[in-house]
Amino acid sequence: MPINLTNLQKLIQKAINAADATTSVYDLELLVKAAKKVDSNLIVEYDNAAALPDATTSLVKIAFNKSLNKVVFNTGTWRVAGT
Repeated sequence: MPINLTNLQKLIQKAINAADATTSVYDLELLVKAAKKVDSNLIVEYDNAAALPDATTSLVKIAFNKSLNKVVFNTGTWRVAGT
C-alpha cells in the first residue's frame, strides 16, 4: 500500500500546531525530524531571534534560528530545546 505524503504532511503539521508547553522535548524533536523528512518547508528559517515572529501571537510553533543554528519552539516564548 503506497504512503500518501500529503496526508502524512498534514498529520505532522497538525501535531506541530498542537504542541504546547507540556509537549516533551523528545516529542518536539521527533516532530522536527519528521517534518524535515516529509517537507523541509514545514520548518521556517529565521536569521536571528529578532526576526522570529511574536511568540505570544504567532501560530508558528517551530522555527530554525540560523544565528543559533538551532531549532526553537514557541511555548509563549521562543525556547531552544532542552532549556
